[in-house]
Amino acid sequence: MTAAAIEEAFAALTQKRYLKVRSIAGGPHTVELSATAFRRGVDAVVPGAGKARRQIIAALVNDPPAGDRQVHDLAALTGKPLLFVLQFLKQMEEEGDVQVSQGLGGVSRVRVSPTLKRRL
Repeated sequence: MTAAAIEEAFAALTQKRYLKVRSIAGGPHTVELSATAFRRGVDAVVPGAGKARRQIIAALVNDPPAGDRQVHDLAALTGKPLLFVLQFLKQMEEEGDVQVSQGLGGVSRVRVSPTLKRRL
């Protein structure tokens, strides 16, 4: 894909509010997927996304990761990309089910709300 094609795609997706692109020095620096875009598109891109969501919720409720890289541990458990897990946890955070803290070097913690059990 050419740089112009990527820029055009980002512009179209930004206009529909599916992406938030932050630029530095005139080029994209970070790209954030909106919750709506994640919900609409992830199942088409990530095989077994529904099963992975259920696995993440079950792990958080029944056997939460205890290490310093909890988000990475959930990605390893499900065999899904880290970005998928982060976006799903962000969605859960917006719904009040978890709190996610991230630090330098991949350090992450996930605190679970007692109401999360109802999502099983």
